[in-house]
Amino acid sequence: MVNRDTSNRDEKRVVLENLVNDTPCCSGILVDRGFGQKLEKEQRLAMFYIGGPDDREALSYAWRMSRNLDVQLTVVRLIWDNPNAKYDETDDGYLRCFRNQNLDIASVRYLERIVKDESETVALLNKMGAQGFDLSIIGRGHGRVALAQTLDPVLEEPALSPLGDALADLNTAAETSILIIQTQASEYIG
Repeated sequence: MVNRDTSNRDEKRVVLENLVNDTPCCSGILVDRGFGQKLEKEQRLAMFYIGGPDDREALSYAWRMSRNLDVQLTVVRLIWDNPNAKYDETDDGYLRCFRNQNLDIASVRYLERIVKDESETVALLNKMGAQGFDLSIIGRGHGRVALAQTLDPVLEEPALSPLGDALADLNTAAETSILIIQTQASEYIG
């Protein structure tokens, strides 16, 4: 329903909000812009990592996808340049494990980029989008602070998350599909 042209904006918003608020399990929202329909066999994926359980789940999903020989994966860790930012040691351990297990795999790349504010974040997303990725994967980041809070709070599609909404709005990403992963909503209650 979300991708159908016959659905109006309010109908789409209700479906998305119900999905992210009431789902008792891990869920994903795919903004499909032709993923899997191109003639080339190779798929180029970008995974943007900020931190938190949703990003760990999204990285896990991207990691599994990268096991396919026709998939190239680029993981970009976005680090918020703020001395007061607190990072979860779980994220550092998870990323360290990912990097160690993929050191010798040419089809998997890991990058870290420091961003100071929304404009730097959007510029980086534009730069990455211009590289012709077929799919961008992110964690929804429900309840996450730091970088996600620097993005414009007036979201066109709040269910997509600040980062997902920014990716959906980018001109360079017009042909890039977006997969937003969320761990179960009940983890964030209380």
